[in-house]
Amino acid sequence: MHLPKNLKEWLKLFAADTRQAIIGYIVVAVILAWGGLAAISKTVLSFSIQLANTPLPLWATILLGLCLVLYVREIVQKNSFNTKLIKAYGAYWDAAYNMYCLSCMKPLKNSSFGPSFFYCSDQKNCNSKHILKDDHGKELTRQEAIDLLKKDNS
Repeated sequence: MHLPKNLKEWLKLFAADTRQAIIGYIVVAVILAWGGLAAISKTVLSFSIQLANTPLPLWATILLGLCLVLYVREIVQKNSFNTKLIKAYGAYWDAAYNMYCLSCMKPLKNSSFGPSFFYCSDQKNCNSKHILKDDHGKELTRQEAIDLLKKDNS
């Protein structure tokens, strides 16, 4: 799609699009008018005012505070996943045995070079290559490294 260069061309483009979507506009206008009448009615308006002026009971306040604390805790845990990574065999590992880059901590992907080679999923900014090796320098497959991690953690 090209961008119009002047106002006349833009108005032609807008009019053509408007003609094509006129039925949609009519349906949306009817729905908005119907919803507007319902929202402005005295019953809905007075109920909204009464609800806004009613103080919350103590149990509702405690429940709302508890939900807020749990939500904040979940956000903090999601943002601090890097603190739970362990460095082993040439990569960072999480509790689910997913591998992450040593440079930028983005997930690693398989490489076509072999089962021991992995590369960073952030190819634009990092593009690091990783080779899984044990303490003696022997190359490991992903499953072998996971088995060693499980053995170390048991």
